[in-house]
Amino acid sequence: MSFDIFYQTVRFGQERIDVMNPFTRTMQSVPKSDPLTPAELAAVKALLGPPAPSISEEVGDMYSAELPDGGRAEVFAGEDLATGCMVALRGLTADLLKFLFALLQAGNWVMMPQMEEEVSITTASSVLTGIPEGFPRVVQIASADELGQLLKGGVKAWQAVRDEVLRRGKLP
Repeated sequence: MSFDIFYQTVRFGQERIDVMNPFTRTMQSVPKSDPLTPAELAAVKALLGPPAPSISEEVGDMYSAELPDGGRAEVFAGEDLATGCMVALRGLTADLLKFLFALLQAGNWVMMPQMEEEVSITTASSVLTGIPEGFPRVVQIASADELGQLLKGGVKAWQAVRDEVLRRGKLP
């Protein structure tokens, strides 16, 4: 069980694509967002290093970040790292926040943590174009410390649910 953060580009044009809604399993038409530029992709890959041995071919490339202060995260690239990734963590440390912030900057991405309050986090609002109606509120940050302040409540809520699941041995 992990606290999940999704990274994606927010460069929407007029083109729409059909995608499967993972919750309802129905197809829906959504605006297409342009992928990372070659320079952004190279910066992200330099930060992530080589892929770790995959736990499943279905997840695509997986990267493992083990940081000096004990912070750890797994980064799942799916079919194409240029279109986004998911980061799974099990807690927050100072080095992990620096890593998450650096990843956000490297890809000029928007980070969407899975928290009760929907929020999109970016380091440069200038890279966001054509934000569709209903897109979560966008917050621009300038440091890993600011990122920590935004994520703190969501991680604490996730930890409470995780601890309850472990205590009871099943989902609530």
